[in-house]
Amino acid sequence: MTTESYREATNFRAAWYGNSLTSFPLIDTSSGTNFYSAWRYNAELVDFPANFFDNIKGGNLDRAFDDTNLNEASIDGILVSLVISGIATGTRNFGQSGGSSPSAATGQPAIDTLRSRGWTVSVTGGY
Repeated sequence: MTTESYREATNFRAAWYGNSLTSFPLIDTSSGTNFYSAWRYNAELVDFPANFFDNIKGGNLDRAFDDTNLNEASIDGILVSLVISGIATGTRNFGQSGGSSPSAATGQPAIDTLRSRGWTVSVTGGY
């Protein structure tokens, strides 16, 4: 699949589910609306690029990062990117388990902003 193909795709449901990824590249998924379980069961996934979700069109990230091993910088970057996306209508779910909790300085304020926009957010540490 080319970069152009990713840009045109909208449904990334379980796209990288259950692989042995340790990191993930920054690709253009700006048309994406559904990321349900996209990276779930990648127990070795530690690094994920900041700004990945800045321009997505929809907020279904329920269970997207369950059973991963994301580091704090990655989880903070994901949450801040979702804030930048500005999504405030439609499906707005985000799920992450395993790995680090979001930081108090960056991740938790991003969660507060998302929740104020109607998001349901579940993260390691239960904030």
